[in-house]
Amino acid sequence: MGSKHLVIIHGRDKKPRCDEMLRLIKKALIAGLRRVNEEAAQKLEQEQILLTFSYYGDINNRLLLESQPRYRELFEEDDGDFYVPDHITTKVWNN
Repeated sequence: MGSKHLVIIHGRDKKPRCDEMLRLIKKALIAGLRRVNEEAAQKLEQEQILLTFSYYGDINNRLLLESQPRYRELFEEDDGDFYVPDHITTKVWNN
């Protein structure tokens, strides 16, 4: 059997920076795997399973701000890209 390779594609919503999003995804995957297969969880944790993350949050965030500029104050800007700060919660977006 060949080696495992997980490819993660996130949904269309506001996103933190790529590195933070990947950290959260990996943490959740490992926790979920631990429930059913400790060996698989350890392999992912030790990077023995390849994990590729397709990130387009920066594009979605820009499109959101073009159509809904009132959200600008909730974003951080870095080199022309906009990101949801780590401390922003979902409650803020639902108001």
